[in-house]
Amino acid sequence: MNCRAAQRLLSADRDGALAAPERAGLDEHVQACAECRQFQVTLTEAAADLQAAAAQVKVPDEERAWQDIHRAIRAGRPAATRSWWAPVRWALPLGAAAALAAVVAFVPTSGDDDAAPATATAPVARAEFVEVPNNSSSVVYVDDKSGWLVVWAASEATGG
Repeated sequence: MNCRAAQRLLSADRDGALAAPERAGLDEHVQACAECRQFQVTLTEAAADLQAAAAQVKVPDEERAWQDIHRAIRAGRPAATRSWWAPVRWALPLGAAAALAAVVAFVPTSGDDDAAPATATAPVARAEFVEVPNNSSSVVYVDDKSGWLVVWAASEATGG
């Protein structure tokens, strides 16, 4: 087993994803290789630091944060903006309804009742394969709220 393979297996070992034969080969290599022992120590320290940092993160209450943001936005508006907007606010939905009614009334129909309207579908983010340089790690996920596809890759040059 070479150092590059051992370092990949050390990362998998942190996740508990190694079978007994792989684990035995890894242990044998790490005992004989000072560089891989140091990598294992560094990996263990990084995981401990990450857990400690994650434990200190205070997650705000989502609803309260939005209320605070809305309150700050409203407080920052000048009084003239609020007074101008108040009478117009009720007219916007009426105007939108009138515009929609006009469009529906004046759009000609083709008489072809069998033609189904085309439906637009939202694009779906997919990543079947992410290629990163040797000795790199990658994380790929889709954010549930925004729908963004996020790809994170890190590379650290290590000998092997």
